[in-house]
Amino acid sequence: MSANERSAALPRPDTFPPGLVGDVAEFIYNAAPYPNTTIALAGGIAFVAGIAGRAYNVDGAGLNQYVLTLAPTGAGKEAVAEGIARLMSAAYSKTPRIAEFRGPGELVSAPGLFKWLHKLATPVMLSIIGEFGLMLKAMASPSANANMAGLQRVLLHLWSKSGQGSVFDASAYSDSEKNTGPIKNPSLTIFGEGVPESFYSALDVGMIASGLLPRVLLFETAEPKPYRNRNRMLEPPPALIEGVAALVAQCLNHAATDRAHGVPLDTQAGATFEAFSRFAVDMENGAANDQTRGLWARLDLKALKLAALIAVGRDPFNPRVTHDDAMWATNLIVDQTKALIGKFERGEVGEEAGNEEKQQAEVLRCIVEYIEEPFARFEVYGATEPLHKRHVFTQSYLSRRLYTLPAFKLDRLGPTGALKRAIQNLLDAGDIAEIYKAQALKEFGTTARCFQPVATKFLMDRLRKKVGPGV
Repeated sequence: MSANERSAALPRPDTFPPGLVGDVAEFIYNAAPYPNTTIALAGGIAFVAGIAGRAYNVDGAGLNQYVLTLAPTGAGKEAVAEGIARLMSAAYSKTPRIAEFRGPGELVSAPGLFKWLHKLATPVMLSIIGEFGLMLKAMASPSANANMAGLQRVLLHLWSKSGQGSVFDASAYSDSEKNTGPIKNPSLTIFGEGVPESFYSALDVGMIASGLLPRVLLFETAEPKPYRNRNRMLEPPPALIEGVAALVAQCLNHAATDRAHGVPLDTQAGATFEAFSRFAVDMENGAANDQTRGLWARLDLKALKLAALIAVGRDPFNPRVTHDDAMWATNLIVDQTKALIGKFERGEVGEEAGNEEKQQAEVLRCIVEYIEEPFARFEVYGATEPLHKRHVFTQSYLSRRLYTLPAFKLDRLGPTGALKRAIQNLLDAGDIAEIYKAQALKEFGTTARCFQPVATKFLMDRLRKKVGPGV
């Protein structure tokens, strides 16, 4: 975009990469009523992948992507669908076939997805799906119905079938009208939306074990909601339209010759990815459990596909992955993976709302940490040295540590009610005892509600049985 075209635009965020991916993200950002950099970047990646996923390959793999964006209700997730619709509409006059790349807004069955791809002259499409996180959960569930289980199998295969020479095998159903022939290297890109609370409360190890979640680029935003943008850029800049039209033309040219354009790596990028591949294997081999091991799987391929996509967006005629592309992609993928692993390690995922056993385990964890670790860690939670020395903790300490966890935050009683219930359960079980207020005031100078473990060794043994030996 030229300086004149950006005169009414917001400053381009530093997180946007150079080239078409960043330019599309910038337009989505400027066209949004409530601009959000993370949402816009995810949309830019999905848009370019939705067009280029089949026409370009890196290391034998196509560049299609599964993208999931998590943001609170009202944060502006709809800006991606709206921005992409505006961009495709504006580019239609220059390249009418761009309309072929837009896929369905809902995926309900494997036969339906088969048929949609099979009918396309070039099997490439972008689908924008609401509540994709809950859809992942439904597909990975042990009790998933036939449609969801079949759809999951198809999505698993499609992620890696967009490379030159790959074939999506013919389907055979009892209903002959649902049957299709083989599809040569189809490319499906998904941009999915979701709300963090509902996604993480539904997330479990099964979603990782199925192999689908490790294939997903997971963008979560905690950016505060900005004031409404009263100067929205409702029409894409001419230079952006030209760039999109050029990419579509190149992709159609490659489709006509039935040959994908291989994206090479320059010397520095090659060395970077060689080191990164070793790093990914080391992280997978050294993972503490199956869930983290699964999340490190396919790390290098995800980053490689993303880096190549950035290169294509920068130069669709002669793309080459540079060291900067490699570093941008690997850093993003590692950051996303570590963030998700952190959620598991902190107990912030799973079917936790109203789960009293989970709530008790979290309270016990906080108590044992309080007993075993130095006082300095707990001063920020309002603890005092006399309290800590005697292993006396307050309800306020527990609330400050636990209220934001889904196990408490999502409980029907609210975090306060859930914590009171968990404390009462521990009191009833004889694991902790409450200190009389007069005693607490006299000995510790506090009127806060105070408790003390009844038997520290027993408490710690009980915790380890609940949450494993790594505590």
